Amino acid sequence: MGNMTPALENARARWTYAWLDALWQDIRQGGRGLRRSPGLVAVSALSLGLGIGVNTMLYMGATMVYRHQPTMADPDRMVGVEPGNANQFSYPDYQDLVQRGIFADALGFRTTGLNLRSLDGVTQVWSLAVTANFFEVLGVQAQVGRTFSATESAAEREPRVVVITYGFWKRRFLGDPGVIGQPLVLNGQSFAIIGVLPEGYRAVTGWMGPDLYVPISRLILSTIDERGSPSLSVIARLAPTATAAQAQLAVTALGASLEQVYPERNEGMGRAASVFPAQALQFRGTPAQFFLVGSLLMASVGLVLVIACVNVTGLLMARAVSRRAEIAIRVALGAGRGRILQAMLVEGFLLVLAGAGIGLPLAFALSRLPWIGPMGFFQGAMALDRRLVTFEVSVVVITTLFCGVIPAIRATRGDLVTDIRRGGGGTTTRLWLRHTLVVGQVAMSLMLIVFALLCVRSQIYIGTVNLGFDIDHGVVARVSFDDGQYPGRERLRFADTIVERIERLPGVSSVSMASLVPLGGDSLIRSFHPAGRTDIPGARPSTYSVGPRYFQSLAIPLLRGRDFDASHVAGTPVVAIVNETFARTHFPGEDAVGKRIQTGGESDAEVIGLVADSRIDTIGEAPQSVVYYPFAQRPGRLIVHARTSVPPETLVSTLGRAIEGIDATVPVSVQTLRGAASLELTMRRVGTVLMGSIGVVGLLLTMIGLYGVMAYVAASRTVEIAIRMALGASASRVRRETLGRVLRLVAAGVVIGGSASLGLTPALQTFLVGVSPFDPVAFGTAALLLAIVGLAAGAIPALRASRVAPMSVLKQQ
Repeated sequence: MGNMTPALENARARWTYAWLDALWQDIRQGGRGLRRSPGLVAVSALSLGLGIGVNTMLYMGATMVYRHQPTMADPDRMVGVEPGNANQFSYPDYQDLVQRGIFADALGFRTTGLNLRSLDGVTQVWSLAVTANFFEVLGVQAQVGRTFSATESAAEREPRVVVITYGFWKRRFLGDPGVIGQPLVLNGQSFAIIGVLPEGYRAVTGWMGPDLYVPISRLILSTIDERGSPSLSVIARLAPTATAAQAQLAVTALGASLEQVYPERNEGMGRAASVFPAQALQFRGTPAQFFLVGSLLMASVGLVLVIACVNVTGLLMARAVSRRAEIAIRVALGAGRGRILQAMLVEGFLLVLAGAGIGLPLAFALSRLPWIGPMGFFQGAMALDRRLVTFEVSVVVITTLFCGVIPAIRATRGDLVTDIRRGGGGTTTRLWLRHTLVVGQVAMSLMLIVFALLCVRSQIYIGTVNLGFDIDHGVVARVSFDDGQYPGRERLRFADTIVERIERLPGVSSVSMASLVPLGGDSLIRSFHPAGRTDIPGARPSTYSVGPRYFQSLAIPLLRGRDFDASHVAGTPVVAIVNETFARTHFPGEDAVGKRIQTGGESDAEVIGLVADSRIDTIGEAPQSVVYYPFAQRPGRLIVHARTSVPPETLVSTLGRAIEGIDATVPVSVQTLRGAASLELTMRRVGTVLMGSIGVVGLLLTMIGLYGVMAYVAASRTVEIAIRMALGASASRVRRETLGRVLRLVAAGVVIGGSASLGLTPALQTFLVGVSPFDPVAFGTAALLLAIVGLAAGAIPALRASRVAPMSVLKQQ
């Protein structure tokens, strides 16, 4: 039969897939080649690992927050519904909406904090009070036990059942399946646990869902029968043949009829209603800048991955310079250019897998380790799940093409005979592509650094801005009551008892009560005008209830007049204290003290004092008009402020014990004033940490990229440098020229990146305090950092180029 070897090869070619065999050969050869270049593998894997890891975590966070999809059957038919005069319905109006038959069905819900009593004390749990048909309309079943039904949980029956979430079940009951039937004492009432929601259930309220679901009734909502008290957000299912536009017209007609029947309770309800996709409910009314910043953050993370890909592309191009002889020999022996292209793509794919092998475990570890500080609040949003599979496959494919195609195409071009003769050395003037890549890399890095520096400078300014009150010498106690605890005047007497008990504690210099924490998100907007005057359009200042010595407790200067005192109680003439902006706006050139002001349809109040402006809602807000009323005349939720003469951290537990000593059944949350007023500070700090981290990673990757391009340039200009040195060029001159090339690339990238940044930074305007989006310090510092990084990255290639041995190189030509 002749020679067996050709027969075996022919049989193998017939009975196997040749392309699969070739692919396996390329994988093995690529692996062997990369083992001989550990430095290339390490740098590439680190670059891609950082890019892929950061992208993975931020993708999950953005998906969880911005693309939250509530769990519901047939979501395309589910819509949110808002009346023309508000964004919620009162419970009687909701019942009329259901009875009218506009929708196939409709549910209502409201968020609430319920006091959970246990052996460990009383804590407040974020809960959702829902209509009896809530789970039936959504089509949600329990994982353990069952959900409540519309018949058993009607509001008039005052049902005492509760459905808990999977996370609450795991945290509090350690996943015990025997939890069904156990009682939970909520707001002083015993509720029986009847079900546990599935692990993958996603709440209608957004990515931060509640822990408990209870049927709405008088036990939860005392104003359930008041038609003029909008309290329910509504989601409805469109009828089979109805459209959202038709439903909107029908809801508007219903609102007009209800306004006609109840003109005082439903004023303005006849205006156009809103019907919108239920998925949009989470961000209903959210400023557009919120989405813009999210898009900017994701774009920044995408830039990190692009920079990493440019790095690997540059390193592979530099490696291809030394492999041109090898590639030329393979082509000369019969390998097609397509086969060479495939082999180099496989090599790039192996590098990408190595990067993913670093990035994915890094992302997984970071999502599991406990986060400290302000970032801990967002850790849950960045949990990894199966939705990552499609994303990661896409990232690997795109990254492989990005990193492998350009080096592969460049490597298979050229004069084969010349490459074989030179053994891979030689000169090349085709550096424009590599230079273009590195300039783009520097430009992208500059954008990231500018964004990060703007956030950092804004954070620094916030740390020095005058808030108008002393945030560093106060303790805040938030007191929550069950509906039946201390009704009416008893609640005020209880508050007075707390104040008297706390002011006797050592280290406390002043105590007061209020309905707000400045910068804590406690604003209450009411219509306002000076008594007898309605000629000031849009005058709607913030109004708050505060007790005696509130301004002393927060060190807010009382400029004129007097403070509230114990005589300002219900039944006495109404009084008020206003701030400077109010006085300038409504009584310009006059003394506001002694004037009378009026709110809504209530009796007017005499202004007895004028206080300095202070920040109320946000740190960067413009001065706003504020009216303060005596807490005893207009009581609200109870927040106790204590000014300390010692570090406030030392009194937090002491204040908590003092209030619990009065009544241990009342939930109390005690923080330092800085901690309680740090909602905005925390959000800004989180943004600064994220942008700063992205900027640092981008800067590090850019340094690697600059090193790669200079190594590539040095490798491709070896012969040129040898000839110049043989003709008398000094080593110092070669180093200067090499570093000069780096600075020229950096300068080009800075110009391009700076121009692009000028067009993008205005998107951050809303979130910057005391810093212009065109801040020259941020732009200048970013350019200086890149110049330093460029010089550091070019130092080694420059030194290596200056040490070329001219005779050794020229002998190879």
